[in-house]
Amino acid sequence: MKTVAVLLVALLALAMVGCSEDSTLPVSPTDQSAMAPRSLEKRAARMFTSTTSPNLQDPIIDPGSSRILPDGKMIVRGMILRSRFDAVFADEGPGAQADLVTGNGVLEMNFTADPLAGEMFAWGTLTITPDAPEAEGGKWEISWHGKGALTAQGWVTPLKEVGHGTGGALTGMQFFGELVSTVRGFPADWEGVGEGCIVIH
Repeated sequence: MKTVAVLLVALLALAMVGCSEDSTLPVSPTDQSAMAPRSLEKRAARMFTSTTSPNLQDPIIDPGSSRILPDGKMIVRGMILRSRFDAVFADEGPGAQADLVTGNGVLEMNFTADPLAGEMFAWGTLTITPDAPEAEGGKWEISWHGKGALTAQGWVTPLKEVGHGTGGALTGMQFFGELVSTVRGFPADWEGVGEGCIVIH
């Protein structure tokens, strides 16, 4: 009888603890879909490699303001340049979606450079108007920033880029990129090489 009592107590303990440490109530499939975070909604990312360069025929829209401090630091604010952004998408080929990134750009540039220390901090914006008619007049509004160094090749600056589409077919899309800029001279002797993606909701 004592053995039976011990077994009953053990079974009762197992029933109370259960097989899982999760004490939440079961959720029906309908409730699960309602509780799913918005980040799990359908999104598609299209990867690309990119190059950017100045418009050599007419690069300057606005030279902005520039000065050299007594310690040799160079400060440039509000320089506006015409540029070109070219993308090659990983999914290019027959049946691929249109290239909604490649196009002419307007680049706003700000930087503080210290030639003696070989250091630069740069930031600004880039507006791209895609060539593709499928963009339906939309544009990319991108901000960027990075810290660079003076090398034998010029000022080399890894940049982080983030932006969003506005208007036309680009509305609601997001832009993420990384680009290494090499500047040998302004306004026309520079280039950038990078990669990134656009996210389509």
